[in-house]
Amino acid sequence: MAYPEVKFVVRYPAGQGSWRYEPVDIPHPGGAFMPLEHLPAAGDLVFLWDRSGPLPGGPNFKVVARAWTWSGYGSVNWPYGKAEAQSGPVVDIIVEPSAGAYSDEAPICAEPDCTAMWVDRAWLIRHPDDQEHVEEHEHRIYVSDPTKR
Repeated sequence: MAYPEVKFVVRYPAGQGSWRYEPVDIPHPGGAFMPLEHLPAAGDLVFLWDRSGPLPGGPNFKVVARAWTWSGYGSVNWPYGKAEAQSGPVVDIIVEPSAGAYSDEAPICAEPDCTAMWVDRAWLIRHPDDQEHVEEHEHRIYVSDPTKR
């Protein structure tokens, strides 16, 4: 079975309700399209980098659409007499910049100026350069307000 051949395309607002679409040049040996077995669905978040470097608005992107194209029976890719096409369908995956899955994460400690982090079920204390202004406090894991859920 041939995998779908995928091309990621970033859409950017171009004003007056129109869009500018820019293909992502992901380095791989497959040429213009990258074969993928598991495709992200609309609404999924993906992390993308271009061969030339970081993408504007990236690396977090949200899939907004998928456009599929299949070979027709009797075409060069699916000759008459063959049971299936020689390669999978072509899929354009349209993405747009996104803040990411953890963008609105609450502070880890209830104290607003705390520099501690809760890592592997233990407090990791990051000491600032100016130790005189560090107030001692008991580290408490942040608990969200149940009325705001």
